[in-house]
Amino acid sequence: MVRSIALVVVTAGTVALSLARGGLSGSYDWTSYSGGDTMANSARSTLITPATARTLHPAWSRKLDGAVFSSPLYLRTGVRKPLVLVATMSNSLYALSAANGAVIWRRSLGAPQPTVCKGSYGIASTPYVDRATGRVYVIGARGLLWALDVRTGKPISGWPVRIVSRTTVEFAWSGLRLRDGLLYVNVASYCDVPDARNRPADGYTDAVDVKKRKIVARFDVVPGPANMGGAWGYGGVSIDRDGSVYLATGNAAIFRGDKLIENAPHGESIVHLTRRLRVLAAAPAPDKAKDNIGDEDYGSSPLLFQPRGCPPLVAANSKNGYTYVWKRSDLAHPLWSASLGPTSANEPFLGEPSWDAATRVLVVTESTFGPPNDLHRGVSAFRPDGACTTFAHRWDTNVGGGAQPPALIVGGVVLSAVATQQMLYAFDVRTGSILWQRKINASQAPIATNGEAVFVADTNGVVTAYAPRR
Repeated sequence: MVRSIALVVVTAGTVALSLARGGLSGSYDWTSYSGGDTMANSARSTLITPATARTLHPAWSRKLDGAVFSSPLYLRTGVRKPLVLVATMSNSLYALSAANGAVIWRRSLGAPQPTVCKGSYGIASTPYVDRATGRVYVIGARGLLWALDVRTGKPISGWPVRIVSRTTVEFAWSGLRLRDGLLYVNVASYCDVPDARNRPADGYTDAVDVKKRKIVARFDVVPGPANMGGAWGYGGVSIDRDGSVYLATGNAAIFRGDKLIENAPHGESIVHLTRRLRVLAAAPAPDKAKDNIGDEDYGSSPLLFQPRGCPPLVAANSKNGYTYVWKRSDLAHPLWSASLGPTSANEPFLGEPSWDAATRVLVVTESTFGPPNDLHRGVSAFRPDGACTTFAHRWDTNVGGGAQPPALIVGGVVLSAVATQQMLYAFDVRTGSILWQRKINASQAPIATNGEAVFVADTNGVVTAYAPRR
């Protein structure tokens, strides 16, 4: 479960300002990682289309106090003026004006946390905005879960709640998600390095009752203390219509004699849980790694989707290089799998697939394709056949590799950031043709949208709103 990142701390200030005509009022809110409980990473738009994507330009840009790995959020409901919320690895949460990027408020969650891994950490977990109560929930490396007034950034009385105690080895990478009063928080390791007493990190998912302000259920991926597991996909849990929870997990640290059993008992698995985190079903991914690299857990979060005429499905990418699709009723046997991603321990297959219901296209970033002696890297797309027994290849676009966030699909346009090339691309979801590209700083943060603009954050701490010209 190795995830090591280089942090760059920068000084706050305006990079550029070219306000889009009429501001960026937006068509809808984007209040969590992926914009919804199913992790589809897709949205509708009449303003962003394959025709207008060629005119995307920076409406505004703002430099914050640290690198950004979590998704920006957008809120227009219940606030006087629309906001863009962005968390940084300097342990700060910002509320920016959606119109021009000006800082409305900033809340520090304390100094960044030194760890047993290299560097200090802040917030990587994407916050969650509860529109009904006007609160934003956020957790940083100090292990405290905060509820803040989204209009002012001030803490709500009775918060924070302690989630993580072993803050030098355990960290909440994953986005937060709220359903029916339960807020789900995933904890995993920074890396595979044990603490000063040679104890590995533990991995677990907590359900926090936000009214009682207490942990009411915990799923320990590997029962018992200090034995790894956990969920560290950036998206966190996915939630089905019935309120049940899907989780993709990391590797265990359990030994049988001299043999390390990384998938014991629910490590490296896709897991279906009740809303109170009782296991309904679980299955490890088939071992299909091209070579034995170890650390072959899930780097992505589960995508829940249901193409027309198909049963409910779930998909995830494994660091063994495979994309898997299961029937939600049968996690033990993948419906479809394909060797699409890298297997290098230094280049984990991280971003979950994205699903566009309008075109019935499944998009996978960080894909590998082409003949063995001439491999290409980039973005690939697939579509289920009529019988829902397989996914047919639609297109590949060669734009480079490296760890990448999931694609955002909005208005028939696929937006993808390629960190190694330091490029932001827009593709036509139907054909994969490149509609637009722009040089950016390296970015691993998921892209967010409000239907009128897209919000892109990078490892230099810069967040930029791109909008089509009108």
